[in-house]
Amino acid sequence: MASTKRKSYFTNDDLAVLQEAFDLACADLRLSRAAVPARQQLGVILFQIAEAGETDCGELRRRAVECLLGSAVVCEPDVHPATLISLARSFARDRIGHQVGRR
Repeated sequence: MASTKRKSYFTNDDLAVLQEAFDLACADLRLSRAAVPARQQLGVILFQIAEAGETDCGELRRRAVECLLGSAVVCEPDVHPATLISLARSFARDRIGHQVGRR
């Protein structure tokens, strides 16, 4: 549940939720450990969303993925645009492939 009050600190429980959301979002985006700039930006995005009061792991994950892919205006990523475009195309291609395989 989102709050209008900004967080100034994170508890161990908050950090555990952020870690889980980060791991799940990395899996969604297929970010390997070598994708350091994108992973760093994803972490920043997650903290920005959490700082605004979001505490739900699923919502943190969804909003961070949308933000990183540029489909939501939550923040402005400072990852190189070509990296984001490539990542978005790969993600979209994989999602379409999964949907076709289900038919």
